[in-house]
Amino acid sequence: MAPISTVVAQEDKPIGGDRGVDVVAGPHAARVVLINSNLAAGFIQLSMFVTDANTGETVPDARVVLIATNEGEEYEAIGTAHNSPADPRRYDGRMNLGSTGDWVIAVNISSSLGEGGADALFLEVPALNRYTDGSLVFFGIFAAMTLWGRATFSGA
Repeated sequence: MAPISTVVAQEDKPIGGDRGVDVVAGPHAARVVLINSNLAAGFIQLSMFVTDANTGETVPDARVVLIATNEGEEYEAIGTAHNSPADPRRYDGRMNLGSTGDWVIAVNISSSLGEGGADALFLEVPALNRYTDGSLVFFGIFAAMTLWGRATFSGA
């Protein structure tokens, strides 16, 4: 299990740039890249580049299943990643992680080569701060205006 970090690749310019992690899932090699995330809301967007682990050839017919597990909350989310004819190398997926805490994102890949899975990313979804300093100021001013209005109205 490798945490998300910069990965040194054997190529000059690896697929997915220098971000993401490389995992081996059975007969497949995959570079998993976190493209966009709003972890406070629990949303993530990933891209994966799936190749044959032995030859490095692109696997355009893979079925990619994402499994996110939060053992602390006993919660699991499942999603899929799909490629397009425009770019058969790149599989894109989105997930909503439904609770806060530590998450393990695993990829399960199956194709004509076979099937395999691996843990790819480790993410922490922080607790949402529902009340910000601005909210507290708003409530304070609203309460003061209400009290002032009542005092003015009952004094008239």
